Formats: sequence, structure tokens, C-alpha cells
Amino acid sequence: MELRQLTYFLQVCQDGSLLRASEHVFITQQALSKSISSLEQELGEALFERTPRGLVLTEAGQVMQSLAQTVINDLDTLTNTMREFHSVNSNRITFGISSGLQHFISMNELYQFANTIPGLSLHVEEVQTDICIDMIRKGKLTAAMTNGTLDVPELVNMNLLNRNRIAIVNKHSPLARREQISIRDLKGESLALNINNHCYSRFCALCEKENIQPQVFRIGDTSTMFELCNDQGYLGISVDYLLQRSWPGWKHIVAIPMDPDEFTYPVNLVISRSRYHYKVVKQFIRYIRDTVQANNTPGPALPFDFAVGG
Repeated sequence: MELRQLTYFLQVCQDGSLLRASEHVFITQQALSKSISSLEQELGEALFERTPRGLVLTEAGQVMQSLAQTVINDLDTLTNTMREFHSVNSNRITFGISSGLQHFISMNELYQFANTIPGLSLHVEEVQTDICIDMIRKGKLTAAMTNGTLDVPELVNMNLLNRNRIAIVNKHSPLARREQISIRDLKGESLALNINNHCYSRFCALCEKENIQPQVFRIGDTSTMFELCNDQGYLGISVDYLLQRSWPGWKHIVAIPMDPDEFTYPVNLVISRSRYHYKVVKQFIRYIRDTVQANNTPGPALPFDFAVGG
């Protein structure tokens, strides 16, 4: 049984005539008669009685008419709902951005894009990387800009740029004389980290590889991390672009590059695979990429002395 047969059957019910029905469904009377006969053979029931007044539904035909109309109505509802869904979603973008990445693209720049597309609705919210990924999977976000190494096969992952991580070292530490800090150098250090869950998991895996059990105090903001490193001798891990901000003159800390082959800071764009091919989403992706790369200015030379460069 095919949907086309149900459509033909319902048209015959409405017109009471094979000839009139065939004109409405744009097939020959012979082809329509053959379709109805095939349907009757499949069901094992006659659907119409031929009378001088035309075709009249049998009892089986009346049951069939009710059920077939329900199927066609449900199909129309499905079709219209999906068309409406496509229309709404093809002109709506929900975008997540991980904390700190506003350095590379601002809210104003995002909404400038929205203003160039008539009818586009753009909603932006700041969300942690692991939550961003979950929201894209559930269809709550179209895309998100995240940091940290990602491997999410069911989503489209695009690397926008890579920045270097830096170690914030107290000048009284022997590590302050290093030109570069590696993971193995962190053994025995008290660490103050302002780092999201995704990157923290990656960091712990790297420490485990070097047989290090890190002593970590996780905090919520970079300024507090700098203060702990400056005043209490903690070692912190940050990102080089943050040194472009104006910081107070911390006298007792320096920023030293970390080994880029060990623990880089990738900035990624993660996109819903089901939305990736929408025209407006492709335009948005291109705009994000171009804007982020244009805003990717070099950080200051390392090592960086806060007392001098801050």
C-alpha cells in the first residue's frame, strides 16, 4: 500500500466517479481504476459498489475512508511542521561562547553580522566548553566557540587558531630562570589554575603521563591566580593573549612560555552537523573565522615581566 493509492482512493470517495477523480489527480481513468482494484485486492475487501448513481462506499470502504483520511491529515501536519521548523531554524542561530574568548570576537561584532542578514535571529550566551558541546548535541545551540583540544566525531569541529599557554612563576622560584616550562617541571609545585573542566581533564592526563600528581587549587578568575602566584608562591597557567590586557604591576611574577608541543590553547568552532549546510550558518561560520583571525594579534615577548610590562 502506497500513500499515492490512499490519495487516489480519497479522491474517488469525494467525487463518487472514477472519471471526475481521474481529472482531479491528473491520471487516466484506466490507471485510477487499476490503482483502486490493486488496493482492494491487497485488503481483500471491496471498497466501492457500482450503482446507477455512481460509486458508493461499502462498509469496508467507509472504515478505510476514515483511516486513510487520518493518515493523510497526519502526513500534512508532519510536512507543514517540518517546513515551519526549517523556516524558523534556517533564520535563527543560537551561539555559545566559552568564557574568555570574547577577546577574539565581541558581542558587538556578533550582532553586527546579524544586522547584515534580513530576518535573522541571533541569540548569544556565554557557556562553559563541556556544556556547549552537550547543548549542540541536544539541538539547543547551532554552534559554539570553545577552547581546548576537542574530538567530537558527531559534530563539525573547526580549528580557528592556536595560542600558547604560559606559566606564571614567582621570581623566587628556580623555574623563573627557565626559558620554557614543560609539564614535568610542575612536579612538586603548588598550582593555582583558572581553567575550565575540559582543559583541566586534558592537563591531568598530561600530568599522569609524566607520573605527576598535581597539587591544584582551582580558582575562578585570572586576577586571583596572579595574586596567589605573586604573594604566596603558587605557579599558575594562563594564556599568552591575556598579557595584552592592562594588569597592575605584579612585582614578583614573570610569564614564561610552556612547551607548545605539550599543552597548547586551541580555539575551536563546533557546529551542529544537521545545521552545518544551511546557507546562513555557512555565512556565520565564515564571518566568525575571518573576525577571530583578524583579532588574533600577537602577545608580548616572553618571558614577560609584569613589573615592567604590566
